[in-house]
Amino acid sequence: MDALSGSHPKMDWEATDLVTAWKSFQQHTEFWFAGPLAKTSEAQKCNYLMIWIGNKGRDIYSTWDLSEIDKKKLEVYYQNFEKHVRPKSNKIYSRFKFLSCVQKDIDTFEEYLTDLKILVKDCGYANPEEMVRDAIVFGTKDHKVREKCITEGSELSLEKAINFARTYELSKAQLKTMESEDKAINMLNKQGSRSNNFTSGKKYGKQYTPQRGPPQNNKGQ
Repeated sequence: MDALSGSHPKMDWEATDLVTAWKSFQQHTEFWFAGPLAKTSEAQKCNYLMIWIGNKGRDIYSTWDLSEIDKKKLEVYYQNFEKHVRPKSNKIYSRFKFLSCVQKDIDTFEEYLTDLKILVKDCGYANPEEMVRDAIVFGTKDHKVREKCITEGSELSLEKAINFARTYELSKAQLKTMESEDKAINMLNKQGSRSNNFTSGKKYGKQYTPQRGPPQNNKGQ
């Protein structure tokens, strides 16, 4: 029972993009069926799916005319639900979302790249890799990455664009770390210098600041 205590899959039938919602739900169920429920029969997995699918999903299921054999095939359930949500997808809207996707200041490049790869799946482009490549050039938040990609010209591939962006982001992070370490080292050096000046003043039996200099020797006056 402990293996079943995690977050169960839940289909969001109120989502504006049912195709994406279904894909997310299906992926979640597949993880469960390959993990905690790996030893259950396929018929039992079908029952779990129908528990998680919610009332709306069960209403849809009631409209199917499945044979007793198909009722025990998980792939049949996946295919039928896919058919139900697919007509409700809008290719124009999917392309609008993809083309509007730009890298936000708080986004890492990997987060941005993942968003692009997910969005492009529903666009129906003949060459999705080329579209993702172009989106990186247009949507990156780093001007130097865009400049490097444009300089590459017609030789620019998706792989090159990804490498440019990853390398630049890593370089920025490393430079930031180095600058932070330099500041820390400078601070320690300043503290060490003040400590040395304080110690040297004790040689004359009196503390003094570097500006005032050591106390004068009045012997003989």
